Amino acid sequence: MPNPPDNWAQHPTSPDYWWNSATKEVILATGLVERFGWKIHPTNPAFYYRGKDVILKEELLKTRIVHDARMNAAQSLRENLVADQKEKAEAKQAKADKKAANKKEKVDIIFPPFGWQPHPTAPGHYWSTVSREVFTEDALYGRIRSNGIYVRTDAEIEKLRQAIIKLLRDDSLPVTVRQVFYQMVVKGLVPKIDKGAGNGYGYTQRELLSLRRSKIIPYSRIVDSSRTMFSAYDSGTTRSPDKYLKDQLKGIGDFSHIAIGYEIPYWHKKDERVQVWLEKAALQEIIRPICSEYRVPLYVARGFSSETFVNEGAEEIALNPGEMKWVHVLHLGDRDPSGDKAAKDIGNKITAMVKELNPDILVDFKQIAVTDEQIETLKLPTRPTKVGNNPHYDASWDGKGSVELDAIPSKILQEILTSELDKFLTPKDFEERKEKEDEAQQWMLPFLEQITVEVPEIFPPYEWKPNPTESGSYRHEETDEVLTEEQLRQKLAEKPKDEEELD
Repeated sequence: MPNPPDNWAQHPTSPDYWWNSATKEVILATGLVERFGWKIHPTNPAFYYRGKDVILKEELLKTRIVHDARMNAAQSLRENLVADQKEKAEAKQAKADKKAANKKEKVDIIFPPFGWQPHPTAPGHYWSTVSREVFTEDALYGRIRSNGIYVRTDAEIEKLRQAIIKLLRDDSLPVTVRQVFYQMVVKGLVPKIDKGAGNGYGYTQRELLSLRRSKIIPYSRIVDSSRTMFSAYDSGTTRSPDKYLKDQLKGIGDFSHIAIGYEIPYWHKKDERVQVWLEKAALQEIIRPICSEYRVPLYVARGFSSETFVNEGAEEIALNPGEMKWVHVLHLGDRDPSGDKAAKDIGNKITAMVKELNPDILVDFKQIAVTDEQIETLKLPTRPTKVGNNPHYDASWDGKGSVELDAIPSKILQEILTSELDKFLTPKDFEERKEKEDEAQQWMLPFLEQITVEVPEIFPPYEWKPNPTESGSYRHEETDEVLTEEQLRQKLAEKPKDEEELD
């Protein structure tokens, strides 16, 4: 057999056959003749040749029959395969067309989009009342996604951004996102809808976030009234007892409670601080008393927190550092996909913001409830984890139940938080602070006992004014009754006891 063409080689288990390494085709060795350019020899018709290779005509004719038969079978197989592939492709396309049709039925395409109108002088064109741009009908329709959302042009976005900046520049008071949204609706820059595809609230919210992240407007300009922070600032004083006493004596007439009012800040000279973040607003009355007792702030985030609210927490840390080197952020939330994502989101944001505001302060974020250990030791009831339509679900939750923070009894929840806070403000700290306060208060008492205050006579009463037309008499400003000083004093002396108490 002459040398075979490229990709052909003798079959490793059947020497009479050859196989193509590219197409995987297998045929008899003699079947290769003429298939690849064999011709009758010009000087000896009994042979066929190709290049320098020569083969007998008889062998060629004999194998040609086999070759044709195999080729016909292969062609038939290919045709069947092509037909089968075509059938499957058509079925797949029909399924895709049906799915697209169903999706199209569910999506209400609004055309033209908000802010666009037919051009008055150019048929088939539309112009924007926001940016004054002009598009053909096809070009404008092409900016609408399959989900019905219109992709705004750069000029429209810039127009909205400039309107927001001007609004905040003209109005010095902090505003909410919803307030800005309504102002943009009035200006005709966004549609008056706050839910669904292409809603104006979402447009406004995204641009406000972009402007704050790029530091074009400060975070403090936008307030988040949907979240709550219960402050528990240290209200004590770092002044010495004698300085404190002197300050309290200035312009004051009652000194009986001055000593008792002397307090030393709980976190004075501590290089650590604590913040508590709570996912559930319904549990704030359980957590707040503990935070108040330890003088730590409580932030009620209600799930995913806005950057405005997280920034408030970051500024409370970074802008009042004192001797602080560490801040411990303790988070209490549900043990489910969304709860976990919300906690991580808060931790990442506050860590980054504190680092930017004050790089010398380190943030330690910790989820103290609900934890896997608490689920096991407290035997907390679980509920099936939501899978469908849950954007926060991933494979790590396969087979795992979810647990709400509400499942932990109130007393235990307080004990969990107290146990964590005791790591930073120990019972010994409380005891030493109390001893110092008692000592300072006892030191003040002898000084306070020596102070006497002469209370001046309060006459005439507030509602009695000197009579401008009769010297030595007084007129009641409501009843116009006029009495001499002697008559007024007598009247006051005769006033019933219950009436005196009312006054």
